[in-house]
Amino acid sequence: MKKSILLILFLFSFCFLNAQKVILLLNGKKLYTKAFKFSDDNSILAYKNSRGKIKSVISSEIFSIVDSNKIEKIIYLPDTNINLFSVEEMRTYVLGKYDARNNYNAKKYMYGGIIVAGSSVICVPLIGLSTIYVPLFPLSYYGFVGLKKIKTEKLNIKTEYTNNEYYITGYKEIVRKKRMNYSLIGTGIGITVGIGIAAIIFNVK
Repeated sequence: MKKSILLILFLFSFCFLNAQKVILLLNGKKLYTKAFKFSDDNSILAYKNSRGKIKSVISSEIFSIVDSNKIEKIIYLPDTNINLFSVEEMRTYVLGKYDARNNYNAKKYMYGGIIVAGSSVICVPLIGLSTIYVPLFPLSYYGFVGLKKIKTEKLNIKTEYTNNEYYITGYKEIVRKKRMNYSLIGTGIGITVGIGIAAIIFNVK
């Protein structure tokens, strides 16, 4: 509620500019906008997206804002009390996340989820087991993907960052997240397809 009130109050004074800005988030995502404004207490940034809709993001989730002249303003503030990354360390960490979002392909884990979930729906009843065991196999696959070690040498990491722990840490975090997300999507698709195929098989019988 407080967030909504803040947005309403300062969106009336929104400054719309023609030059595009780039908002780089700590999660490695980039937001592109031609207009943005911070709340009075600088805790929230409201911006206009490419569809003309007003969105908002918490300031603490922003690393920097780059204007049309490529001039960067750092928003991130390291907190030495809890030993967070320095500005340059965080920059490299965020770059690792950004590159992983754009370069790492985790679709094979979706295909794996489809195969495991789909086959478990079909095969478990066929071998005489109770359908209560069906979720066990997709859940095991999801857990396996989450725990599987990420080998740095198999990642498409830029040569200049192969020994940079901050870049690699950021890269791996997104790799793991993408693997788990795709495996979950694949599991959902596999269960749906498996149920359809199982219905046909058992109806024929």
